[in-house]
Amino acid sequence: MRNGLPVASLEAVSADLDAHCEQAVRHPLAIERNGHAFVMMMSASEYERLAALDHLALQRVDHARH
Repeated sequence: MRNGLPVASLEAVSADLDAHCEQAVRHPLAIERNGHAFVMMMSASEYERLAALDHLALQRVDHARH
């Protein structure tokens, strides 16, 4: 785990993509290459939730400027 997130190497994900997809549906998974996290794998519903929060935050910033 890194910062509370499960971590998998790119090689491990490549070797067993289905299992890692199942894991990412339950909670985000950091994928490492050369010892550094470079990609996050998460469920589509989690991505949509985060995108909606991001959209709300940007709207608030835009309203604060005007």
